[in-house]
Amino acid sequence: MHSMRQSSAEVTDGANAPAALLPSGNILFAASPQPAYTVGTHFFVFTPGNTITQVADDAYAAEIAPFYGFMLVLPTGQILFNGRVGNLEVYNDPNPPNPAWAPVIGSVAATLSTGATWLLLAMVCLLAAWQMMRR
Repeated sequence: MHSMRQSSAEVTDGANAPAALLPSGNILFAASPQPAYTVGTHFFVFTPGNTITQVADDAYAAEIAPFYGFMLVLPTGQILFNGRVGNLEVYNDPNPPNPAWAPVIGSVAATLSTGATWLLLAMVCLLAAWQMMRR
């Protein structure tokens, strides 16, 4: 992402910055003031309705450029941010998960045996996210 206008006065840049798809369908991402790769990271949430909202910054956000950090989606739906300066931060999405993305068991064998191998098929959330963002 490049040259996102947060307000009429500030233009931010997210060159090589991390982003994570939240269970709600929103996207958490990092960006900084222009020019690209400038120190002073801020965090934003992008919604399928094309709105961008700034959220709380990481404790060391003022000391790093956005490309320096990593985001990992945890099984809980939380986002783990590693700014690589000796700290880890967790982002909690205040929005509920998208129920359309909940796992569904379509079928299961009548008998399951201990030690046997079974194939588990799952629908990929990325397709649902892609379709939602196209709206």
